[in-house]
Amino acid sequence: MDIFYPIKIFADWITYAVFSLAPKTIFAEAINFFIYDTIKIFILLSVIIFAVSIIRSFLPPEKIRNILSRKNKYLGNFFAATLGIITPFCSCSAIPLFLGFVEAGVPLGVTFSFLVASPMINEVALVMLLGIFGLKIALIYIISGLAIAVFSGVIIGKLKVENLVESFVFNNQIKNSENGNKMSWKERTQYAKNYTFGIIKKVWLYILIGIGLGALIHGYVPADFLAQYASADKWYSVPLATIIGIPLYSNVAGVIPIVNALFEKGVALGTVLAFMMAVTALSLPEFMILKKVMKTKLIIIFAGVVGIGIIFTGYIFNLMPIEAKSPNNQIATNQSKEERQSAEKIQVFVFYATQRCYSCITIGKFAEETVNEYFQPELRDEKIEFLEINIDLPENKEIARKFQAGGSSFYINAIIDGQDNIAEDATVWRLINNEAKFKNYLKNKLNNLFNK
Repeated sequence: MDIFYPIKIFADWITYAVFSLAPKTIFAEAINFFIYDTIKIFILLSVIIFAVSIIRSFLPPEKIRNILSRKNKYLGNFFAATLGIITPFCSCSAIPLFLGFVEAGVPLGVTFSFLVASPMINEVALVMLLGIFGLKIALIYIISGLAIAVFSGVIIGKLKVENLVESFVFNNQIKNSENGNKMSWKERTQYAKNYTFGIIKKVWLYILIGIGLGALIHGYVPADFLAQYASADKWYSVPLATIIGIPLYSNVAGVIPIVNALFEKGVALGTVLAFMMAVTALSLPEFMILKKVMKTKLIIIFAGVVGIGIIFTGYIFNLMPIEAKSPNNQIATNQSKEERQSAEKIQVFVFYATQRCYSCITIGKFAEETVNEYFQPELRDEKIEFLEINIDLPENKEIARKFQAGGSSFYINAIIDGQDNIAEDATVWRLINNEAKFKNYLKNKLNNLFNK
């Protein structure tokens, strides 16, 4: 179970019990997200800065810098980026560890490699891309993301922009270098407490502003706009998708279903991957939080270097001949009425992670309304079942494995002759901005399965 799940329960209680907000509304989800992420990020910030401060008291900054800056200095960027891959934080959640690296004396370029890799690449992306596009594309995505993180860190390191980091970040390194080896455990603990409180005191307002912006735009994806103006035949599609992605805010699991829907609608894979990378690695809330620890010029340099890497990767993908995998067990709805067997029962399931994006919430709302409006007899006879399932809950692990659901996804299971016919439907993701089309599409699909 997610270690932050108790915080989610608390955020739900505040949002829906104390504030009495209606579930599944955009405003309620924004408030819920703000409460959850605020608590989570402040916990991360406190724990990581405290832990790094203790460790740093034993390792002078000069020693850390020497280890990472000698012959194999680029290995430092590679190791930091690899650490980012196995720490699946969103861009705002990754900042506490990034700040801890800087405070510990790790070279600035190395810390940026971590900051880029952590939100951009994680195991959720690998599993979902593996299921949609196959092993080749999933591995290319991981390798390209790793290359962007290393490249960005190396370039920023060579620019020697330490003077663009706020002075308070480096001040404590000097103190620690002089006194670290003489401190007792009590002194180390007290130093870590004071230092952690001092950092939080400096950045708390910017964190709240950043999370607030994230709550307002969390999960919003202009899918129809991208499909219309960033199609495969337009040379400017990759930079346009990258620019559109920067002001938005979501995690990889919340964006990948949109990637699949856009790809099916004709948008080139490199374009949608560039969009996803920009959303996860270059978010406006992240910039707001970074503003307190670095000058605007450095944030612009960071965004520019990473943006160029993302655009380059997008064009590389667009030059490759790629097709999405066909579902292994696709439900046949294109047969004639006489050829089809009527489903005995249909299960319509919306799977989601604890932190739901706007698109996932909308799909659940529209799907439930469609079933209730058009299939009352089937509901009454228990021939159709609609459920929204949180895959993060332990009691839902078995059904998530059965449907091979990872993150936000929409599945229909037509039970025929007692046999499951499970198929994921990605088309619904591109219909979320048109309620009438969504409901008509789903109604017709279910009617076909019932052989109506």
